[in-house]
Amino acid sequence: MDANAVEFSADASSKGANLVGASIVLSLKSFDKAPDSGMRLARIIAKKDKEGSKDLAESKGVIVPDVLTVADCAKFPSLNSAMVKLMQDWQNDLIKSLIVAGETQIQHAAITAERLAAHVASESESLGRLTEAEIKNWYEANKGALRTLYATTKGKESLTETETKQADLTMVRLYGALTEKAPVFQKESTRDNLRLFAEACDSHALTGKILAKLAKAEIVSDDI
Repeated sequence: MDANAVEFSADASSKGANLVGASIVLSLKSFDKAPDSGMRLARIIAKKDKEGSKDLAESKGVIVPDVLTVADCAKFPSLNSAMVKLMQDWQNDLIKSLIVAGETQIQHAAITAERLAAHVASESESLGRLTEAEIKNWYEANKGALRTLYATTKGKESLTETETKQADLTMVRLYGALTEKAPVFQKESTRDNLRLFAEACDSHALTGKILAKLAKAEIVSDDI
């Protein structure tokens, strides 16, 4: 526990188990009262992936200082209540990453507006989440070059109509793995070919983001 933190009483959970400059992460079910003024309950919801595994064993809650209030928006006409909600969502995302990493306390200094801005910038700068629609649009815009490169990996100069359809399905599926926060490939050669193909499409605005995601992708098996 932080040296500056204070112990909390058993009935403090409903108020967020507040410490000095930090808050205890508790089960979301523990919170039954509204937080104090200037604070909010960050609801960190456990979610299942496609295989049914949860990122957290259970949903968590933590009382944190408001990163931006509706009152702040009155000072800055360019802001509105939608921005408050957006920033709270970003703050929840940052808090969740800390909890998933094993933190049981959330230091308030770690989730300030400044830290939040750095976190969002880091996520957005080429490593933000890609969507299926973005991948499909990118592939559609570059399919001529991608099909040609795919053919060369098969030792061919061109593809038949059937082979072209199979190539399209295969490459959209493989590039689709980049929509995951932590993309994984079975073979290093697969990732390398995808990177080689993408480098040939360097004129497209999304290519840099795709290459950055490929560089971060993990290989779970290097068997051929």
